[in-house]
Amino acid sequence: MKVFEEHRQWSAVKEVCSRLRQMGHAALLAGGCVRDLLMDRTPNDFDIASDANPDEVSALFPSALTVGKAFGVTILPFDGFQLEIATFREDLEYKDGRRPEGVRFSTPERDAQRRDFTVNALFYDLETQQVIDFVGGQDDIKKRVIRTVGDPDQRFEEDKLRILRAVRFAAQLDFEIAPRTLEVVIRRANDVNVVSRERVRDELTKLFKSQALESGLSLLLYTGLLRALFPELARAVFLEETLWLRRFEVASVILSSSDANTASITPLDWSALWFSLFFYPLYQEGKEKELRTHFSRDLKLENKLIDSVLFALRNHRKFLSPSGAREGELVLLLTHNDAKLALQLAGVVERCAETLGKLSRAPTEREKKIEKLWIQRLGPQKRKPKPFLSGDDAKTCGLMPGPKLGELLQESYLMQLEGRLANREEALTWLKTAAVT
Repeated sequence: MKVFEEHRQWSAVKEVCSRLRQMGHAALLAGGCVRDLLMDRTPNDFDIASDANPDEVSALFPSALTVGKAFGVTILPFDGFQLEIATFREDLEYKDGRRPEGVRFSTPERDAQRRDFTVNALFYDLETQQVIDFVGGQDDIKKRVIRTVGDPDQRFEEDKLRILRAVRFAAQLDFEIAPRTLEVVIRRANDVNVVSRERVRDELTKLFKSQALESGLSLLLYTGLLRALFPELARAVFLEETLWLRRFEVASVILSSSDANTASITPLDWSALWFSLFFYPLYQEGKEKELRTHFSRDLKLENKLIDSVLFALRNHRKFLSPSGAREGELVLLLTHNDAKLALQLAGVVERCAETLGKLSRAPTEREKKIEKLWIQRLGPQKRKPKPFLSGDDAKTCGLMPGPKLGELLQESYLMQLEGRLANREEALTWLKTAAVT
């Protein structure tokens, strides 16, 4: 119970369950939080299942939101989080491969039978401190197996996303997929294409956070789900499957190392790095427009995330081979908000290109040069310096607005970043000479 008692939502959970019981209703914890309790994992949140219907819940809790009333779901808002109370139910017919036409309020046992996987179909009684298991979920947790509740064909027909969720849960929990369930995942892999891309994106994002990410990606390949969802990517990955998986392994090591400064990595950085690695084999110079459309249309990624991914894919090679790039341009790139992401991607690619030596090694010459540029040219704050010259300076030198003016100002700034122009006076002298040549 320690993983529950230390959770910030726990006092609210106990209070809600106690109040339901005081009014004569059942109140059981349900789903993933029970699984996490048995695995001694901290749950993300708590779901409560009860025989109280939404109207009865609303009468007990005036702040309740009945946005899911048709499906027996009531939301209780608290400070910074929400608790979900779901009435015990069984689903009516599924017609769209996503949700039932409606529900019928029922019993805990019937409620368990409608759920996706056995490890997610458990209940926990706070009063007796007993797990209630109608589907063999406890045994599957002990065996570390992902198995559908009942017939996998029926479960996947009801909600096609469950096909992808089987892989995600296997990776998240570091479990195997039961043979019969796996066979149906493979046979029905193409069915995931009826699922909205927003839901696919969310499952991928959760997969990226899994403790067994590489095995999850291997399952995407093995089951045909990668080919079903991203055929062009699957074709590209086919030529470098081992290396593709290796990059994720290396990235995980880099980001978990003590010197990675992971505390400064925002959720956007994490997502952007994983999406960069995921689509790395598909990136080609000159085809960013197509890839941007793919990210936007087929994955519904936010524009900021798309921009970060494309910046990293576009520029990581310059950080991989800094000796072949102009110093001023490198320094300018280092001032970009996504420079750290591109450097991380370059580091992953570089380490994968190495022979199978240990990952912990002395910094490469590439890393030393980048660090030197960062410190010498940008200072400890790593901020872009203000240009010595402006458009007004160019006009005083007789330059008319146009391409040449912009080119000279840009060249002046690059020389400033390279340390070849030390101050404004030197920059003006250079500009006056360049303006007449």
